[in-house]
Amino acid sequence: MSITHQVLHMWLNGKMVHTPTKKYVGGQKHEFYIDLDVLNLAALYQMYIKCGGRRPVVDIYYTRPGWSFDIGLRLIRNDLGDMVMCDLVRDFDGLDPDIPIEIWVDEVDDPVVPFATPMNMVPFQMEVPLSQEDKLQFLLTDIDFNDSYESVANQEFSRGVDDEAERTETVEEQVAGDTEQMDKHVADEKNVVGLGSV
Repeated sequence: MSITHQVLHMWLNGKMVHTPTKKYVGGQKHEFYIDLDVLNLAALYQMYIKCGGRRPVVDIYYTRPGWSFDIGLRLIRNDLGDMVMCDLVRDFDGLDPDIPIEIWVDEVDDPVVPFATPMNMVPFQMEVPLSQEDKLQFLLTDIDFNDSYESVANQEFSRGVDDEAERTETVEEQVAGDTEQMDKHVADEKNVVGLGSV
C-alpha cells in the first residue's frame, strides 16, 4: 500500500432508506484521518462510539469510489466484515488521500432476525401447555423429601465414612505390626552378629 493516510467521513444519526431509491436521510458528518493499514470493523465501531453513538447493533455501509450511492453502497457485516474491509482498502489504496471514504451508520438496535418460514422461527418465550403444567404441579406437591430413599442415601453415605475410618485403623495396625516385626528382625540380626563375634 503506497498511501496509508486517508480522509474518512462517518455519517450517523440518520436513517438508511431503500425505497424508491437508496438514500441516507438526515444525520451528521464527522471527519477522521485514518491509516488504511489498520482499518477494520472494530476501528469503525470505535469511531462510531467517539462520535456519540450508543447503539449496540448498527449497520455500517461504505460507498465505493466513483460509483453512485444506489449501486456502490456496500454493507459491512460481522460475518463477512473482513472480506468487505479488504475490498474497501483495495478500493481506496493508491487514490488521492483527499478523496474521502464515506461511511454510513444505520442505527438498527435490533438483533438480526433470519428470514425464514414460520416453521423455522424459534418462539421468544416458552409456553407450557396447561395439561403438562397440572402434571408438574401434581408431581411437586406429591414429593416427600423425608422418605425412605433419603434415609437410605444418608445411611449409605455414613457407612462409607465408617468404612474409611475402619480402613484407616487397619492401616495403622498394619504399620504398627510391621514395625514390631522389623524390630524383632533387627534384634535377631544383632543376636546372630553377636554370636559370630564371640
